This record gives sequence, structure tokens and C-alpha cells, in this order.
Amino acid sequence: MNLLQGQVNREAGMPAQSDGKLTMREKVALGVMIFCGSGIVVTVVSAVWAGTYASSLDNRYLVLTIVSALIPMFGAGAGVAIAFYLLHENNPVATNATWELMRRLGDDRLRAISTGDVGTPVIEAISVAAGQEATIPFADVKAKLIGRVSRIPVWDTNRVVRYVIHESMIYKYWAEKPTFPPDPTLSDFLSFAVQGRAMRTIVSAIAWIPPDGTLAVARERMASVPDCQDVFVTADGQATQPVLQWITNADIAKAKL
Repeated sequence: MNLLQGQVNREAGMPAQSDGKLTMREKVALGVMIFCGSGIVVTVVSAVWAGTYASSLDNRYLVLTIVSALIPMFGAGAGVAIAFYLLHENNPVATNATWELMRRLGDDRLRAISTGDVGTPVIEAISVAAGQEATIPFADVKAKLIGRVSRIPVWDTNRVVRYVIHESMIYKYWAEKPTFPPDPTLSDFLSFAVQGRAMRTIVSAIAWIPPDGTLAVARERMASVPDCQDVFVTADGQATQPVLQWITNADIAKAKL
């Protein structure tokens, strides 16, 4: 019966039963408004009395000092209560509308920015031929996390990228790696499983786009690859070509601001 009544209320545009808490909050807000209003009236009456009947200047000064402190306090409390009482139901709508506007403005910015105008410089990278990952000590990979470097591409001598190793994955492996082998290699890292998934699969989450695209296209390609946070620009937008540009999720987020 309660579920049926809730459905009827929603279809009629009436508040659901969960809005009972909001009704109580409205009552509290109304009570605060009455209390603050009464406080202002009492304070003003006291000020008038002090100015008219108080025999001592010190008493007048004391009362007026108290009044000057209480009036702003009561006024602020009443203002907050009124704002909540009148606007709390419209606030979610206004908030959603604001976020939607910001999202659209961000999308417009991304469509206006060429991929050639934004990018992350490759400060550190691992260069190794396919199938030769066992020749790279993993300690050398970890050592490249210096300064602003938080992710490391792995490519061959022609800059054809295969993996992007993020800092979080490096530290996760370093904390959970088995005791054998004592000196793991890049190949051992790629074979390590995280929650049933090989690290090789995780660090292969990469997207590619051609150089004539925009950041909106880069974001779409990134979203099409699960767990992808890196997009590389190549001559034809294919993974088999040398990297021309590197765009990260952080680059896209900054461009939307």
C-alpha cells in the first residue's frame, strides 16, 4: 500500500514519503525564523528602553553594545532560515541545471580545441622491443617516477607505444609482488594479476586518434576503452604508427575548466 501511494504521489507530482524529513526541516526553519524575529524585536525594544530610560551612560553603552552584537546574529540566522525554507525544494533543480550548463560549456570547449594544442610531454619512457620485456629490470621502471612523472609509456625504438604504466600500478605491484623472483623484470610486472586481471591488460588500456581531431574526439575515444586514461595521436589514428602526441585524462579535464 505504501509503495502504491508513493507511486501515485510521484505521478501526481507530489513529494514522496521520504520528504517527511524535509517537512520537519521546514518546521525547524520556521521555528528559527520566529525565534530570530522575536529576538530582533526584543533587542530593539531593549535598545529603545536603554536610550530613553537608562540613567547611566555606562548602562546605555553596555545595552547598545549588546544590541549591536545581537542584531547581526539574529538577522543572519533568520536569513539562513528563510533561504532554506523558501529555496530548499528548488535547490536541487538549480544545482542540476548549473551542472548541466557547466557540462555543455565544457563540451563546447573540447570541441573547439585541437589535439595539437594540448598534450603531455614524454619526460620519461621505457624503450624496448616487443617480446624483450624480460630484459628490463622493474627497478629501472620504478626509478623513472621522478618529479612530475606519474605515468610511463612503454614503446619500441620507433615510438610505437604498447603500454602506459601508471604510478598507482607500480606501487601496487611493488607492495604485493611475490618474493620470487627477487629482482623482477618488466615482464614479471606485466604477468602479475590484480583482482584476476593481468597487469598487461590493465596497462594496455590505450586509445588512438588521428592528428586532425579535437579534444572532444579524444574524450570519446578514451571513453570507448574501459579504464582508459591515455590517448595517443598517430598519423592515421592507428596503434601501429609512431606516437606524435600524448593526451591524458588530466589534459582533458584541465581543458574543460
